[in-house]
Amino acid sequence: MVLDVSPNGRLALWFGFAGLLAPAIVFFIDMTLRGSPSRLPFYASSTFINCMSAVSYAFMACGLGYVDNEGRAIYVVRGVDWLLTSPFLLWELCLLSGCSPAQTLKLIILDVLMTVSGTFGGIVPRGAMSWCMWSVAMAFFVPLIWDIVTKLHDSAAKKAGPDALETFHELAFLTVGMWCLRPLVWVLTTGLDWMSPDIEAILYALLDIMTKSGFGMLLVFSHDAMDQASWVAQEGRVLLRDFSASRSE
Repeated sequence: MVLDVSPNGRLALWFGFAGLLAPAIVFFIDMTLRGSPSRLPFYASSTFINCMSAVSYAFMACGLGYVDNEGRAIYVVRGVDWLLTSPFLLWELCLLSGCSPAQTLKLIILDVLMTVSGTFGGIVPRGAMSWCMWSVAMAFFVPLIWDIVTKLHDSAAKKAGPDALETFHELAFLTVGMWCLRPLVWVLTTGLDWMSPDIEAILYALLDIMTKSGFGMLLVFSHDAMDQASWVAQEGRVLLRDFSASRSE
């Protein structure tokens, strides 16, 4: 028999679905009413993140998207959700900070490798192999977080406007804080099996709502920050174009 969430756990998953879909609708409406071309990438990204996560929660609430790992239901669809949405969160942070495309790509690659490793850690046979995969995921996680709090912070301090800098600090603090709790939840649930699937569902739902809905709310209603970040990105593209033109002459 598979140890899966109870009706109370399913209620938590539906709560996660609502807590992610409702902000996505708000983002879309605000984009339609007040979205300018310079703000469109942020609106589109935030709307996609929440819609994608809402779909994954609908799957989980319906009892779909999991594998049976030695009697415990492991929701692979959650890992797929993070794989598809976390890079967009990082891209938004990088755009706010004004960091280079190379730095952005580095963070996204680290994130993808971390997510894939962590997801495999949940579906491989529990024990030494799962802890090994979790350790691999942490090996990518640590430099990812380090770059957010150091290199992205330094870039924002140099390039971002005052509103973009303030918003970046809020979003970086939220992202780092929530993401640092995810490995702990994995250890207490999938790793050590100390918590029930219901508690796991509740904790991940709260983390996802804070990380995605909270992140999006702070971002899309910071119109001046989005405008300043778009201006920095435009200036960077102009400099890159001029540099490429000078090299070709």
